[in-house]
Amino acid sequence: MLPYLDDVLEQVPLDHGSSLHPICSYLAGGDPTYYPGTVAVSDELGFRHPICTGKSSKRQDHTRSVLWTMSTDLLVVTRSPTGIRDFLAVSVKPSADPLRDRQIELMMIEREYWASRSIPWVLITKHQYSKAVGLTLTRSSCWALQPPVLPAHKAAAVGIARARPSDSLTSVLRHVEKVVGSLEVAQNALWQSIWTGALPVDLNMGWRPHLPLLHIQKAAFWEQNPIAVRRSAWN
Repeated sequence: MLPYLDDVLEQVPLDHGSSLHPICSYLAGGDPTYYPGTVAVSDELGFRHPICTGKSSKRQDHTRSVLWTMSTDLLVVTRSPTGIRDFLAVSVKPSADPLRDRQIELMMIEREYWASRSIPWVLITKHQYSKAVGLTLTRSSCWALQPPVLPAHKAAAVGIARARPSDSLTSVLRHVEKVVGSLEVAQNALWQSIWTGALPVDLNMGWRPHLPLLHIQKAAFWEQNPIAVRRSAWN
């Protein structure tokens, strides 16, 4: 649910040694600069680099250690209408438990790894978003993530919803259905318009089809998405 979303990479490994900027994966002949890896970042910060320790396969009495490969949960790539790509690194910590000192050190390594590449890094916890918003998005994803509907169908959904601010969601969908030909297409058109911000509404609505959509300003709409506004638990 981001404007101009181009790509989303999951569990992105962080290089131990120096490496090129992620933009080089999208542009031939991109930035030729090599940026520091996690080993150099750890040394610079004065923290121990994480390692993985286990028994040697040849000698079970011999313990061997190797560098642990750190990772970032998401690397979000957006692309502006002019073709400029922008990156955002996202770490997600769903646990409500306070962070331990070692966890903070590892996050500092991760954050500095991306900062050296001029890529912002945000930490998302349960306090950065509304659970009700998450439930609304989960329930509507079956329509919002369908193949894009025709622009005319989206325009019809937006126009009808705005013209009938007091109508229930069910009523709005029935009116859209009359224009686009089916309830399924009406659902797709309405929720795709909402998810892209063309029809900004309060997503705390939950599953209440007998109630009207609460229309809000576009800035308030995007505030509901911590990644879109880069709201972070990290100070």
